[in-house]
Amino acid sequence: FASPKQITTDQSKQFEAVLTKLLCKHFKVSSTLTQGKAYWHQEIGTVERLNTTFREKLRTRCQEDFENWDEDIQKNS
Repeated sequence: FASPKQITTDQSKQFEAVLTKLLCKHFKVSSTLTQGKAYWHQEIGTVERLNTTFREKLRTRCQEDFENWDEDIQKNS
């Protein structure tokens, strides 16, 4: 599957790290920061809910067909 075109992160140090910036540049992924505080998930509730939903779908998919779970990531994202 292809890399994302854009990611949105909080201001956690790992997202501002040099390696992360280099990987984004290499894969042509734009990165934007939320205005919320790092590690303060309540401020970005919509994103956190979306992440939870995605994890649940992925978990279900892995239980159904562990061998080919990666083929459906784009369908669930």
